Amino acid sequence: MTERKLERIVIDLSRTTYIDSAGLAALILAMQKVQAFGGKFFLAGLSETMRSIFETSRLNQIFQIFPDVDAALAASTFCSSPTPSHECNLANYRVGSRDFVQP
Repeated sequence: MTERKLERIVIDLSRTTYIDSAGLAALILAMQKVQAFGGKFFLAGLSETMRSIFETSRLNQIFQIFPDVDAALAASTFCSSPTPSHECNLANYRVGSRDFVQP
């Protein structure tokens, strides 16, 4: 997913009930890869248990976390001055729900 150099990636964790250190490391690595090419990396839909894990490890200070996918998608504007001749080529992965969305 990070090889495509998408402008933003939203990871939907709403169905995730547990994450171990390997899962956290995978998310950190993915975020670093996305940020390295100027993309945005968002997490969405963390349950209370998941939120507690992120807060305890202080990863809530590293990741941009939103209550749901829609809030994450609305979080920032990726076309600062869209005109009819200028279109944003955006794609979003919703990994937790296994959906691929391309506007």
